[in-house]
Parts: sequence; C-alpha cells; structure tokens
Amino acid sequence: MEICKLFHYKKHIHTIFRPFIDLRIKELQYGLNTDAPNNLIISLTTYGNRLKEIKYTLFSLFSQSLKPDKIVLWLDDSFNNDKTHKLLKNFIQNGLEVRFTKDIGPYTKLIPALLNFPDSIIVTADDDIFYPQDWLKLLYQSYLEDKTAIHCHRAHKIVIKNNNILPYEQWEKQIKSQGKSGYNYFLTGVGGVLYPPKALDNEVFNEKAFLLLAPNADDIWYWAMAVLNGTKIKIVKNNISTLISTNILRQLNFYKEKTLYYFNRSGGNDEQFNKIIEYYPDIKHTLIKETPIQLIYNITSLHSFYKKNGHRAGIFNAAFNIMQELIKDTHFDITFYSDYKYFYFIKEVLNQILPESRLIDTRRWYEKLFGRILFEADKISPKLMYIILYTLRWAEHYFPFNNKLKTTLNNYDAYFTPFEGVEKEFIQSKIKNYQFIHDIIPLLDGKQLPAYHWAKAVFANINENIFYFTNSEYTKQDFLKVFQQIPQNNVKTAYLGVTKQSVNKVDIYTKYNLPKNKKYFLSLCSLGKRKNLEFAVKNFITFVEQYHIDDLVFVLAGGIWNNYKQTLNKLIKNSSEKIIITGYIEDTDLPALYSNALAFIYPSLYEGFGLPILEAMGYNCPVISSNRTSLPEICADAALLINPENDIELQDAYKTLYYNTGVRNIMIEKGYRRFKEFSWEKCANIIKEIILANKV
Repeated sequence: MEICKLFHYKKHIHTIFRPFIDLRIKELQYGLNTDAPNNLIISLTTYGNRLKEIKYTLFSLFSQSLKPDKIVLWLDDSFNNDKTHKLLKNFIQNGLEVRFTKDIGPYTKLIPALLNFPDSIIVTADDDIFYPQDWLKLLYQSYLEDKTAIHCHRAHKIVIKNNNILPYEQWEKQIKSQGKSGYNYFLTGVGGVLYPPKALDNEVFNEKAFLLLAPNADDIWYWAMAVLNGTKIKIVKNNISTLISTNILRQLNFYKEKTLYYFNRSGGNDEQFNKIIEYYPDIKHTLIKETPIQLIYNITSLHSFYKKNGHRAGIFNAAFNIMQELIKDTHFDITFYSDYKYFYFIKEVLNQILPESRLIDTRRWYEKLFGRILFEADKISPKLMYIILYTLRWAEHYFPFNNKLKTTLNNYDAYFTPFEGVEKEFIQSKIKNYQFIHDIIPLLDGKQLPAYHWAKAVFANINENIFYFTNSEYTKQDFLKVFQQIPQNNVKTAYLGVTKQSVNKVDIYTKYNLPKNKKYFLSLCSLGKRKNLEFAVKNFITFVEQYHIDDLVFVLAGGIWNNYKQTLNKLIKNSSEKIIITGYIEDTDLPALYSNALAFIYPSLYEGFGLPILEAMGYNCPVISSNRTSLPEICADAALLINPENDIELQDAYKTLYYNTGVRNIMIEKGYRRFKEFSWEKCANIIKEIILANKV
C-alpha cells in the first residue's frame, strides 16, 4: 500500500540521487562567507538516526549561491562524541559549527540560536530537505526589501470567517508570494524561515509555556511570538514551494516513525494552535483586526485591455482604477474572478499587469472548452468571436448551477463586481455581494431584453440582499425607480474619479491626420446613437457655414460601433473636410488631444456619469455639455449646459467658445476646480468604507 503513495506525491519525483552526493561530499570545498561579520546564520538540528542522513541537507546548505556567515548544527549533549565528529568531519573542516545543548525537541532548531546570536539574522532549515542553490539568496533578497518582516518560502494562509479562525485543514495551503506581509501568513519551517534580529517577542524563550502548549508544533509557537511582537510574515517573491526530500521512504512513512508531520496533521495542529490562542488572547485579537477581508473582484470588464475599441471606455476605466485603489489597501486581500467566457482573456491580462495575483477557476469542462474557443476565435476574427459570444449568452440559461463555485466562495468574505451582475452561485452563498451600477439605459424603454443581450447578465439577478453603488445620484434614483424592491439604504453613490497624466510631446496632428493650421472642437466617446453626435455634427456644420469659418474642424475621437458607421458617414458626406474621425485614441495621447482642443463637446442624451467631461476639464479644455440626466450633477457650473435637442442653444455655445476668449478662460478655471473634486481614491474609499462596515 505504501508503494501506491508514490503516485500521490509528485514532489518525490525530484528526490536526490544520494550515491552521487556521497562522492561530492568527500571533495567538499565550498566553505562559508568567512569575511562577513557573522550576521547571516543558518541554524538547524537533528536527532536519532537522522544524524546519519543530515549530510545531504548540509551539502545543499554549503552549496548555496549566497554563502551564509555560519551554519550551526545544534545537537543534544548525548551526541558529543568522536562518532559524531567523524561523521561530520568534512563539513566541520569547511566551517560547520556543531554546538551541543539541552534537548528541547523541535525547538532546538532555533531557541539556542536566538540566545547565542541575538543580533544576527537567523535562517532555520529542516534536517531532511535538499535545498536548491538559490534558496538562501531568495530569502535574503526578500529581507533586504523589507527588514521589518519575517521571510519564508512556504506558508499557509489562516482563514477567518465570522471572527472565528477555521480549522487548520481549511486554511489555504502553500500559497504563492503575495507581495505584502501579514499576520495571517502562517510560516512553515520546512521551507526555511529568515528571522531578523528581535523579530520575536521575548516570551519565545518561555520554555515551560511552549513545551506545555505546543510541544510538537514549534512553527505555531514562532508564528504566535511574531504576532505577539507585532512582526508580520512575508512570503518570498518567486518562492520555492516544491521541496526535495532527502529520504523519500521516511516521507512516505515507511519507517513508521511518529514524525511531527504525521502527529500534527491528524488534529495536533488545531489542538496546539487553540491552546496558544487561548493562553495569549491578544494574538487572536490582533489577527482578526489585521486580517484583511478576503475580497473577490470581478475583473471581466478588463477583457479588452489590449484592444483598441469602444470597450475601453468609462466602465473599463472604472473597473481598472477601482481595482488599482483596492489592491493598495492592506484591509483587503483580493482574488480575481472572471466570467468563463473571458477567462483566457483575463488570464492573459493578469499575467502581464499582476503576475502574482490569484484568479479563481471553478469552471466546468464545457465552460473551459467554450472559453478557449472564444479566445482562439478572437485571434481569427472579432466578428467570429462575437457570433460565438451571442450564441453562448443565448444558451447560458441551460447551464446547471455550479456547486463547485458556491463551495469555493466559503473561503471568502465579500464579492465586488464593478459592472457585471452577481451570479446566482454568489447570491445563494453566504458571501456579501456588492455591485456597481453605471446606468440602466437598456431598461429605459421597458422592452424585454433578448437572451443574448449583455444587459441580461448585469440586471438579471438584482436582489435586495446585494449592496449597490451608483456613479451618480441620478443613476441611483433611476435604479430605485426600476427596481423598487431594493431598499434605499442598500444603494450608495460613489462618484467616479479621473486621473491626470502628463502631456506627452506627441505630434497628434500628424498621428491622427489633423490639419496643423486649424483649431478644433473635440468629442471623445464611443460613437453610438445615444451620444447624440449627429446633433453635434449637424449644428457644427451649420455654425461654420453661417459664420464662414475656415480655421476650425470638428474631431470625432473614439471607437465607432459598426451599426453607427453608415449613419455618421451619410451625415458628413458633403462636409468631410470639416469633420475628422480619428478612431481609437491611445491613452497616452489623450492629454495632448484634450489640451490642444478649443472646446470639448458632449451633447449626450443619457449619461450615468460622463467621465470624458472631467478629463477635458483636467486638461484646461472648456466644455459644452448636455443638460440631461447626470451631466448637470457632474458639471455643476463648470460647463456651458445646453438642451441636446435645441439647435440654437448648441450653435450659440459654439459661437461663445469660438469668439469669446474671456468666457473660455472663465470656463477653463471653473472646469479645473471641478476636476479636482473627483478622484479614484475618493470613489474607492466609499466602496471600502461600506465593505469594511459590513465586516462581520
């Protein structure tokens, strides 16, 4: 039966070839960093027959690319004999220090080192692991980046639900580097741990306490003493999680030894952990207080991150910038989630912008297949991709409930989606759900949405148990009118933000075929019917013809939806020299485009927010805006507001900003003041306050 275990332990495929190492040990000439001031010390211990095998671990420690200043092997006084010295002769000759001390079980690995080298950096190692050559280097590099934390290669993540610490078996095991330190990262000594000087509370030396509370769980004791001391744990970047055992037979329990691993995994960890927490209640309080909320962030809206089309608009910016603010906040530990259809798109994005992030994958086999087909189809033709996408939207109501996803959600506290609707699996779980509503445009005419419409997914599961954020008070009131079952106190306005970038020295005139000898009015949006650009263009043509203006053009910037191209082209057919359609604008070119414009035109018939208006104001570009829906709320008195169906009002606004420099300067000043009132930090803070307030 034990042989069968081999097939369940992939890591043992890498077990070292011991006869080869025996030959190399005889010629050992590696030495230590003898010129250093003895500040970086590797400390380890062993017992019983393991002394005969520790040479393999020692060989790996002597072979490190970064040499330690000392390697100290602590042994029970009973090993102080000629046999021991002969067994370790080659290592002693190359700098190994063998020190004899009182046997305090697994604590012998670190406690004597802390007592004897209080001002040194101490790295612990296990006696039955063959450590890779860059093991110590990675630990030390991590320490140089943050000298206040304890650093380790392997750690579990303590999971807390409803202010209760879940059993050890429910913790997240062997997690990847998180980029930040925390109390909830439970270090495991087998991977090696670097302790800076004074990292542990002085209570660590309370022998009576640790032998009573955790006689077989030194890792738990050291973690507790770190928390008690206010020292956080950090996982090494590119941490080594797959370890090589020096004795596969022992690891698989062929020797029937009662190792610490086999004792602790059968309930011993929980028993000893709970004893320590009860004895030192401040540890639990600190852990709960400092443990970040396990937040799932729906990142589906960023699937067009590398595309240059109308999808990179307000919703995209909101999803990206709110995410940027949340990941900076230590109150949140974020795991990402994506609709199965865009899973491979999102995976590609995260690999580039957040390579160490986590992405939940609970897809069924057919969802993986459909997602891959969609991903590959997009490489062939976006049209083909959209045909498949619409087909999937139509068929989704036949998909069964995903129990695997619902079970996975038990490890998390909250779920935030910056646009997409809350799926039924989230609603039926115990997780707290938050959704951002940008507008309810698809529902305004009261018609039934087709099965393949994107809005179906956004609004299908509106629920009184979900907390909603809206981007304006106008959107909030519209939302509450349509969904009357939602309590008003379940909806909070969080105005979007705007980020000002430096103006690059790009020649936008050449790049986007703008006439260098002419001024321009600018409109920037996805060119669709709701944006009312026909109205803007028609009245612009009338204005320049009426006043015989030859030095002004109208620039339409942004991705054009295919179903709107024909209408727009027909409108400008006889005035093509006056209207310039640039198509998608690079993000880095936007500041220059705004800054050089004579005015920004935004006559939209319906807006949940109107982000481009604030962007224009931030680059000292005066604004003409519609006086409908949320736009007066966002603009205040910092724009010329016009009726988006009144030709004369728009033409008069054109005339004012073209001829009247004084008014333009006033609008620029007011606009910049208004721009500074909005930020992504303010937006995210409102979201964070609500989520934190609802933390159980």
